[in-house]
Amino acid sequence: MDSAKGAARGDLVGVLYLPPKRIEEEAEITRIQAIEAGVEDGFPFDVESTVEFLFDYQLVFGAALPEGVLGMTARRRVEISAAVESNDGRLRFTVAHEIGHIVLHIPYLEHQKMQTPLFHVERSLIIDERMEFQANKFAAALLMPTKVVSELYGARIRAGDYVRVSEAAAHFGVSQQAAEIRFKDLGILATVSPGTPLGID
Repeated sequence: MDSAKGAARGDLVGVLYLPPKRIEEEAEITRIQAIEAGVEDGFPFDVESTVEFLFDYQLVFGAALPEGVLGMTARRRVEISAAVESNDGRLRFTVAHEIGHIVLHIPYLEHQKMQTPLFHVERSLIIDERMEFQANKFAAALLMPTKVVSELYGARIRAGDYVRVSEAAAHFGVSQQAAEIRFKDLGILATVSPGTPLGID
């Protein structure tokens, strides 16, 4: 992240735990800033242009990353594994996940380097897991904003309409699994009583 954007969110430096609400807010700020930078306002949200136009990172597809690693962000480069290139939804979520690292974690890691001799960063498994969890939450919020999901689908479900998660997944350009998890996190699926006309296919 460049210095201007880093300064705007300097209060994130050193923060290892961010409440879900804060992550949602950071995702919405990022979406608004991306649109102001020239990224088209619509869905599926253009995460590729966001990486390049808003953050000025190089986006590299088909990267030879370690097994099990789908994306990696370092030295102003976002590298995406060839393993996800055949799945548009998974690829888009992976890019959004890496944007989450840029926004939420790069300031923290840069701060750690400045405070640690020889630029050695000690990162525990707990920190890594927390960062991955937060980046996933950020990606879901960036691709499927709470307000939009609630207005488009929550209202329909409450009105008794039949809504397929696959329909929402196609609208937001994500996998069905990602859409279902997001619906549950927002309480749209969890609060539906048995017999409510909601389809998951």
